[in-house]
Amino acid sequence: MLNGASRVFNHALGVRGQPSRTAYAPTHLPKNLTIELEITFAYRE
Repeated sequence: MLNGASRVFNHALGVRGQPSRTAYAPTHLPKNLTIELEITFAYRE
């Protein structure tokens, strides 16, 4: 999932879309979800 998300950002934003990533394994997510993706970014033209 993280690799796919990184590819989307790279495709959409080019070199500026290089993310920093952190992965962790929570013991339980709401509604039995298996992944949580949190995105924080700043955009400058």
